[in-house]
Amino acid sequence: MANIGDKKITHIYQGNNLILEDNQETKDIKIGDKKIDFVFQGNKVLYPNPINHNLVVWYDFKGLSDGIFNKDIANDLTNKSNGSLKNFSYSNGSGYSNGLLFDGIDDYISTFVNIDGFGATFSFSIDVESNTGSFYIMSGESIYVFIRKNGNNLDISLLNNLGKQELFSLSNFFLNNIGKQSITILIDATNKKVKFYKNGGLLKTFEMSSDAKMNIKIDKIGRSSLNSGYFYKGKIYSVKIYDKPLSDEEILHNYNLEKERWNL
Repeated sequence: MANIGDKKITHIYQGNNLILEDNQETKDIKIGDKKIDFVFQGNKVLYPNPINHNLVVWYDFKGLSDGIFNKDIANDLTNKSNGSLKNFSYSNGSGYSNGLLFDGIDDYISTFVNIDGFGATFSFSIDVESNTGSFYIMSGESIYVFIRKNGNNLDISLLNNLGKQELFSLSNFFLNNIGKQSITILIDATNKKVKFYKNGGLLKTFEMSSDAKMNIKIDKIGRSSLNSGYFYKGKIYSVKIYDKPLSDEEILHNYNLEKERWNL
């Protein structure tokens, strides 16, 4: 059963009619047969409830409509940094209400995220098409900061404190990992580690040669910051960026919410 803040929901009533009770094993909230995508208290999101400590950006493209949100805005549910949706068609086929569909031609999100601490966690729930080439999932003002699909490889590039680029790659990741999935990449600057996760599970840990340089500025989702090519093709369901390395338990918690929410 879902939580509202730190309070567990045990029963939901519609008038005197019991709609949902706590012996049903689900994290979804429903009224009748209708799923509730968000529960707000003012402008604070109470449901879904991912780890929110040090969450600096949270985009979620579920159940959006032009009547609720400005269609040109990527609404940041942390209320810190809305992004701009660039060149999307907003048609029924765009997936605007069930994940955001990027056409691989010119669609992207313009944002500004500054990370300056002891690490970071980048999490993306995505649906990658099998016939796509190389593209950028996320990039920053520096050419050395990005997450990308490079052929079949999944790469993250960072600068270390010595000013040297370090590139970490999961070889042939996209050869067998196509379709809906959750990808999380964690930077532990203090312990000089970079970790790759898929669907809440740790895939591989890399060692950095020096501490990561944690003054990262992210400004693009779905394209490179420094050239006009390599646009993302496929759907992005949600984006979460933290200015700290999450624990394995926290990453699994977030994935379980995404799994229920997007049928990953």
